[in-house]
Amino acid sequence: MSAAQKGSRLPLIAGGLLVGLLLLAAVFADEITAVSPHYWDARSSILEGRPPFPPGPGHPLGTDEWGRDVWSRVVYGTRWSLLFAALVTAGRMLIGLAATFAAVYGPRRLGWLVDKLYVMTTAIPPLVTYLLLLSSPVKNTIGLWPNVALTACVLTLVEWPRVAVTLKGRLQQLMAEPFVEGAVAVGGSRWHVFHIHLLPHLWPTLLHLVAAEMARALSVIAQMGIFGILFGGGIMVVGDARNPDRWYQVSGLPEWGSLLSDGRLQVLSRPWIAFPPAVAFLIAVTGFTLLSQGLEGLNLPVARIKERTTGRLSRRWRWALAALPLFGLLWYYQGLPWDRAAGIQALATRQAAALSAGDAEGYAGTVAPGSDALRADARLLAAALAGERVESVDVAMEEVRLRGARAQARLTMTVTFADSPPLHLSRPVDLVRRLGTWYVEDRELYTLRG
Repeated sequence: MSAAQKGSRLPLIAGGLLVGLLLLAAVFADEITAVSPHYWDARSSILEGRPPFPPGPGHPLGTDEWGRDVWSRVVYGTRWSLLFAALVTAGRMLIGLAATFAAVYGPRRLGWLVDKLYVMTTAIPPLVTYLLLLSSPVKNTIGLWPNVALTACVLTLVEWPRVAVTLKGRLQQLMAEPFVEGAVAVGGSRWHVFHIHLLPHLWPTLLHLVAAEMARALSVIAQMGIFGILFGGGIMVVGDARNPDRWYQVSGLPEWGSLLSDGRLQVLSRPWIAFPPAVAFLIAVTGFTLLSQGLEGLNLPVARIKERTTGRLSRRWRWALAALPLFGLLWYYQGLPWDRAAGIQALATRQAAALSAGDAEGYAGTVAPGSDALRADARLLAAALAGERVESVDVAMEEVRLRGARAQARLTMTVTFADSPPLHLSRPVDLVRRLGTWYVEDRELYTLRG
């Protein structure tokens, strides 16, 4: 491989690494964070003061003005930000492909219309159009997913002509090639020519456009966040206990644009609020831009790859292989029912064994990392029981309600003493699974409005 070829692949490798890092953060957000992104650490004391707290123990990137951990919100925001950008990109690509097919194979007026729409949508900066269409206060009152649908539709309809014009130019260039003219001359239908002869040569352009549109969508989400326009809203109404007539609207959804909006007015006084989401946007936009540059003009032998990998498989088995990653994600987030039930009962067994042995640290280890207050309570309970003559400890998780990697249950504990009546405890608990192990979690979730 020559030095020029190695240099041409550097953007592809660098962009792929950055995008892969973001996807790993989105998938394993539960494992690399210790605090819920919705948890309000509203501590107020003479020594610690009121939030926001600067970076320190328990909050590596600090908290926002409502006491929510910035690191957790940035990591969980990777899921929402990439999801919103993917929705916009998918909409633009689908409409662009349909418009390209119609413009190339349909009447000439359709091609002329696509070109004129491109000129009209690029005459005014897209951000100005978004600000005019999405700045209404009514947008924050229609609910989360209607808000997401509305914003995605606006971002899609304004900029899909650019995708259509790019694809139309590439498709017209391919149709002038001799192999396409030969396929038309022997009587191949339009769909046959497109599917067999044109589509394999369009894949590099399609992949390049997907990566480029992801970068553009993320950039637009960041710009809208600076102006206080949030993708999906996620508005929470917060009242002031000291002044009932006073209330605030704060962003509840952990999404990078909302994080940037929360910290835009405190860049100088509290830079740790706005700096992490800005860096996250920088990494994402840079990664997808490098990936698009690396994919541009890449020779992608689709037919050869298909022949060497799944060429001998039937179409049914190809669809089954394509669905494997989806099933893997479902298994990771939902788990198998018997595995989840067994893991929760194993948690109860660990708790009973630690209390029976008087192991305070072992019992505290059944609490999820980051739940410091609950861990302190667990140590106190284990220390209190260690000074008594305990004969047996029975712990059971009842009324379990599973929700993916989280669950709610009623913990029932019975402690039998040698010289005193038994102790019965029963309380609801929140559970969380991290790397296949279940823990008790101390969470305070506030219901989102919007």
